[in-house]
Parts: sequence; structure tokens; C-alpha cells
Amino acid sequence: MTQNELSEKLGFSKRYIAKIESGVKPSVEAFKKLAYFFDVPIEYLVSDNEKAPLTLLVQNEELLNAFMEVERMNAEDQKIVLELIKAFIAKRNFDKGM
Repeated sequence: MTQNELSEKLGFSKRYIAKIESGVKPSVEAFKKLAYFFDVPIEYLVSDNEKAPLTLLVQNEELLNAFMEVERMNAEDQKIVLELIKAFIAKRNFDKGM
């Protein structure tokens, strides 16, 4: 999406969009519009973390809870769970003829 398209959809000037992209912090109202438009929480827009939070990536609540539980495990248990997932995916792909 171009700056022009975004400015038209949100009702901002092209110059304002360019300022935001160059690092100028938008107003609270602009944050709200941007968050709504991109369907992300405002916290995601203001975060310095470049990786999206898992809660934005995983839509299935049960799966998200399972991932969060794995996150609380010790490193050895996490490795076991990861190997189980990899084995399941490999078997599934093999069964599909991939």
C-alpha cells in the first residue's frame, strides 16, 4: 500500500503519513485509526519490538494457550515439544505426498 492510498483511506494528508514513516510519533487519534485499519492493538504500533506478539499471529485461542504453556516450560521440555511438532509435520507432509 502506498502513502497516497493510506492517506486517502485514513483521511490523513500524505505529508502526515510521510512524517509518521520517518519517525514522528502520531497523535493518539492517529494511533487509534492506524490500529483499527491494520487490525492490530495500539501496543503493537508503539512497541519497539519488531516481532509481532504471538497473540497477533495465532487466532485459535486453544492453540495460543498451548503455545503459552510451552513458553513456561524449561528448555529441555520445550525442545521435546518442538521435536514432537516437527515429527508430526514431517509425517503429515509425507502422508500428503509432499
